[in-house]
Amino acid sequence: MNVSHRELQLLRHAKSDWNAAFNSDISRPLSARGRQAARAMGRWMKQNDITQDIVFTSPSTRTRQTLELIAEEISFKIIQVIDELYHADLDTFLEILGQVPREHNRVMLVGHNPGMQDLLVYLSAADLEEAPGKLFPTTAFARLQLPRDWNGLSSGAGHLHTLIRPRELLADE
Repeated sequence: MNVSHRELQLLRHAKSDWNAAFNSDISRPLSARGRQAARAMGRWMKQNDITQDIVFTSPSTRTRQTLELIAEEISFKIIQVIDELYHADLDTFLEILGQVPREHNRVMLVGHNPGMQDLLVYLSAADLEEAPGKLFPTTAFARLQLPRDWNGLSSGAGHLHTLIRPRELLADE
């Protein structure tokens, strides 16, 4: 298959519940608002025919719960939990992407800020300046068109196709 570009999808976990009982940060669950936003994102993804060849996710409870709620609307072919995605920084994301097998043309990363936002800003050729934390809030989703190879991605290498935030989805509900 001759592919001229790749698609990278970034999904930040939905809002977590700081008041819930949890043993550690990695086991913090979603809040009611987070569950609502994840379901809304799933409906939006279904309406917009969002698909991927593989999903790489952080092992945290909130990322896995986000995917489970979205999966009520769309199906995921392969989900792979990668421990290093838990609070990954930009370099870790780039290292993981550099190891993606060539046969995967559409990849989704599910993780946490600030690394997710840093990756979006780094790869996007678009001007994404905004107040800290506001650019890529919980349940935000971005689609970037990237060059042919996953390895050696450079700053500004991507074209931002979509950036959707939960406030845009929940405004209609």
